[in-house]
Amino acid sequence: MREGVSKSASNPGLARALYHVGIDDTDDLRGGCTTYSAYNVIKELFANGLDVVDLPRLLRLDPNVPWKTRGNAAVGFSVLGDGEQILETVKTTLAESTRGRYSSPGLVIANRCQRAKIRGVFSRAESRLLDPFESFEILSRSGAVVWGKKRRGLIGAAAAACNLLLAGDYSYELIAYRRPELIGTPRRVSGLSVASMDVEFHSSTFNNLSGFMQCVAPHGSDPVLFGLRGEDPRSLIRAMPLIRSETPSGWMIFVTNQGTDNHYQSLPLKSSHLGDSLSLYGSVTDFPRMVKGGHVMIELDSDGTKITAVAFRETGVMRDAVAGLSIGDKVMVMGGVKMQLPPSLNIEKLKVLRTVPRVILRNPLCGLCGRRTKSAGRGQGVRCEACGMAYKNSQGMMVFVPQGLPPGLYLPPSSSIGHLTKPLARYGREKRGREFRLRRFSLFN
Repeated sequence: MREGVSKSASNPGLARALYHVGIDDTDDLRGGCTTYSAYNVIKELFANGLDVVDLPRLLRLDPNVPWKTRGNAAVGFSVLGDGEQILETVKTTLAESTRGRYSSPGLVIANRCQRAKIRGVFSRAESRLLDPFESFEILSRSGAVVWGKKRRGLIGAAAAACNLLLAGDYSYELIAYRRPELIGTPRRVSGLSVASMDVEFHSSTFNNLSGFMQCVAPHGSDPVLFGLRGEDPRSLIRAMPLIRSETPSGWMIFVTNQGTDNHYQSLPLKSSHLGDSLSLYGSVTDFPRMVKGGHVMIELDSDGTKITAVAFRETGVMRDAVAGLSIGDKVMVMGGVKMQLPPSLNIEKLKVLRTVPRVILRNPLCGLCGRRTKSAGRGQGVRCEACGMAYKNSQGMMVFVPQGLPPGLYLPPSSSIGHLTKPLARYGREKRGREFRLRRFSLFN
């Protein structure tokens, strides 16, 4: 099987059945959007009499992929119908929507048996970089339909085809799309209306605001007008009319792994790979240091293996918390192993478990006025600036402070949090799996 050539043309297995479809890489740095391609494909499938069942799946993949465009998203959906008709409809629509672009769309179509053969491998795409050549060989042996310009786009497509988001936590996103003639022009979305919507639907939506800034509308030249993330699709539909904006061309609801922390692997640091998303327990082995740009670096020891962890300036309060750590503090850090040697960890969230007592140097109090004295210089004792009293034979003393940084969870602001990282608003709202439904999909317009 060669790249760019579908294996399906004479595949006798493409009869009427349930097929799981995955697409990826239909966008590029100049624009486009994989969810918008899926939106157009699903409309075309319905127009051709094919039934899309259950919810389409917006699957965010490993955020540490160095060649990703923006959110590193792939989209999957399940179709009941004739396999040849499904393939031709999807291929034709994808080719049309990516014409003239620099994207490299990938498409994978798998039935139940083929999905079972690839699921174990491609379920790791959420948290680990997969080898494109090895992945292509696994796809080839599975018998699944594979079509694409490059092997790289097939990894996300296969992951979206085989991951039905049935196990563990999940959330929803309603994405509204721009009218074609407006794509590339400044978006018109009222930030005040977003804030008003957030007040009414704060218990069922998340990541709408970061301080006074709205976070529902992107800033690039892609076709997305805005996206509402939440716990319940019906609440998202009720919230949508509260957003004052330009008139969208349409909208669609996805089930997604966004805001779930599902990408973090709990495995020993010595067993990790470059690009992995990890959840690590460790001890701070050196004092934090601030580097150029305002980023803070700490050294961690996790089960005898050491690594440098970095909190970027944009992470705000979390960066400040990292700067407040001290040698011996016990923490859990979650983040991605950078694609470089020696490896380092980009901290996405921090949980302070236990802090050691701090030892600080304190000058004595003034015996005359009771104010705190200050050093008068090396070997010159201390002096009270309030009353002028000098104590030539006095010096500072070491004092134990019982508590350092308060234990707890420290997260970046909403504007800097990753798509997969669970925000504070979702703690306590976690779900425990869902059922796949052979019901005609209707949550789009």
